[in-house]
Amino acid sequence: MEKVMKLSEAFGDDNSALELIVKAYNINCGLNQPLLAKCGYLNDYSTLVGKVKEGITDGLPRRQAISNAVKFCIENGIMKGYLEEHSEEVFNMLALEWDKDLALQARFDDGHEKGVESVALNLLNMGMEFEQVQKATKLSFERIEELAKKLKR
Repeated sequence: MEKVMKLSEAFGDDNSALELIVKAYNINCGLNQPLLAKCGYLNDYSTLVGKVKEGITDGLPRRQAISNAVKFCIENGIMKGYLEEHSEEVFNMLALEWDKDLALQARFDDGHEKGVESVALNLLNMGMEFEQVQKATKLSFERIEELAKKLKR
């Protein structure tokens, strides 16, 4: 399976003079056999990821599915040298599961925290007592002290 993608599609109606067009290939196990046959590295990677997905589909926890897939590949000579040398890095890369909702929540939380700290700094700068700042912002007394030290620098 092949998909043509244009960079401008990510930005709406940009009307740029420069356009980047790329072909994206689905290299999931069992797809794009001609491409995978031409490139052993892609084929091996596709097999590794396919084994991870297979383990998850069979009900294994993600980490166990990754461990089993790495073990399978080493035992079957798939990326053997690389996996023996870098198995921990590969495991960590595959174990990371990007969660859009979690990422957005973390971004919100970080922004919220920075906003509350900014308010606390403003209140301290206006001469408000630590206890009042703590009551207004719900920050810990220790954090307010840290922020107050920043003002004195």
